[in-house]
Amino acid sequence: MEDFWNPSLHMPYDGKIIKQMPVLLSEGCIPISMRYGWQQWAGKTIAEIRNSFRGYSFCSGNPMVQDREGDIKAIKYRPGVNDKQYFDLLRLINDNAVLRDGAVVLPDGTYESLDAPVIIREELRRFTRGKAQTERQAVDNRVLRALAEDDVQLIRDCHRLFRELTGSAIVMPVYSDFIHDTETMRLWGVSYIMGGVYGISDLECAGGCLVGVAPEALVAAMGWPRESLETILKHLEEFRRAA
Repeated sequence: MEDFWNPSLHMPYDGKIIKQMPVLLSEGCIPISMRYGWQQWAGKTIAEIRNSFRGYSFCSGNPMVQDREGDIKAIKYRPGVNDKQYFDLLRLINDNAVLRDGAVVLPDGTYESLDAPVIIREELRRFTRGKAQTERQAVDNRVLRALAEDDVQLIRDCHRLFRELTGSAIVMPVYSDFIHDTETMRLWGVSYIMGGVYGISDLECAGGCLVGVAPEALVAAMGWPRESLETILKHLEEFRRAA
């Protein structure tokens, strides 16, 4: 089977996320976001995805930060806005991290310091019940909207893709069910089963797959200004020096 990810732009990092994230960053890559990964799907045919071995299953670079009450913030990288906060979160994912049920235990106050939309516990339960969804339900799902960065057409395109892949009218279930007595961080990921989205990634699991993208390709794909590339390269260089 062929690799789904263009090898000239992407590098898969298989294995324990806490071990692979530092390697990915030190090699000058950025973990793909959920939106970026979904955009790659939208540009492929069903045959191309079916004939690949990691075409629709990956762990993203979108942290899910949860407070003591079970509320979450779905973090996306916003160049020029939250650069330091975003890269500081990624640096916490390493094999020296303190884990709770596979999640990184965060320093107190991290959750409050993050500028990101909040999804409260009650909403999280409603939107992450693990049930397959109609297209309308997927579009209205606040978790999917946050991860797609409010690109409604992208959600529709992915829902159609998985309807065709599975033959089912309801796909893209969303899962998240861990609540702790401390602040924690996981990463959002996608399962190959019906395009399921999950925020319960075990960062110590050996079955994970991060996908790194070259900063130049990321900036071009997302339509970010040129100065975004300089900012990303600066943070990656700082990581390499500190490693």
